[in-house]
Amino acid sequence: MQEPTGASKEALRGIPPHHHAQYQAELFHCGQEIIPRERINDNYCDCPDGSDEPGTSACSNGVLPCQNEGFKPLQLTSSRVDDGVCDCCDGTDEDGRQVQCENTCDAQAAASRQALQKSVQAYEKGSAVRAELIRDIT
Repeated sequence: MQEPTGASKEALRGIPPHHHAQYQAELFHCGQEIIPRERINDNYCDCPDGSDEPGTSACSNGVLPCQNEGFKPLQLTSSRVDDGVCDCCDGTDEDGRQVQCENTCDAQAAASRQALQKSVQAYEKGSAVRAELIRDIT
């Protein structure tokens, strides 16, 4: 599938790539509601489940999936979308009007790997001490 551009890319904000086709149809179905594609991500909650506003904070029950490629995916509640705080390490939770978010996923992944490595080293050191103590008492 070709990457969307312009307005269609904005309409796809907050939609996982495997759902793009569903949101590109002329009519969008959400429960009993059927709305035209133009009303997706228009800052008005048309669907009871909030699925028509994945990239805005219009629906109180909405969810924005952060892909965070290279790090951990994350699901944000819609109240954290466009609030001026970069919650997704890939910056997809902000539209760039209030704040410009840097993509920090690679740096966060590196820090997470380093912290995990330190934990493994501490565990190995503790295991060696434990093994030594067991040898001493037997």
